[in-house]
Amino acid sequence: MSEKIDWRLAWQHKYCKKVADIIDEVLNSEGYELINVEFVASGKKSILRIYVDNIKAGITISELSKVTHLVSDILDVEDPIVGTYCLEVSSPGIQKPLLKRADFEEHLEELVEIKTKEKIDGQKLFKGKLVEVADDYLVLLINNDKKKTLSIGKIRKANLMIKSL
Repeated sequence: MSEKIDWRLAWQHKYCKKVADIIDEVLNSEGYELINVEFVASGKKSILRIYVDNIKAGITISELSKVTHLVSDILDVEDPIVGTYCLEVSSPGIQKPLLKRADFEEHLEELVEIKTKEKIDGQKLFKGKLVEVADDYLVLLINNDKKKTLSIGKIRKANLMIKSL
């Protein structure tokens, strides 16, 4: 079944998808998952941020170093970005971004924080338990009593929430 919308929420800059297409398969073959690609254009100090994780377990600092060298070598050859930039490779952290449909499905029944592109019922920030993932919308349970349906096309950013002790 083809999806109606682009579930990859984060690829807002033209270079992000281009870089992802170049490095995703190589990272996967090395046992890493490409989580996100961000490009912040700011004149002479542009930044390319790549978030990766170990497919089997959390990623270590030495693995991040290995991935940095691997990605740098690939990008030096492929040269997908015009101009100079600083490459940053990082783990997604404990508030992992949810970017693909599979990410949302994997974290059903978990607490999430969602920021929308525009106000919905007077707010842009929604926190709650993810209880449903459909073709073009999500459902959150807010405060254990109110269900809120959010269109995928209106989501700017989604992350797992830290569970408080």
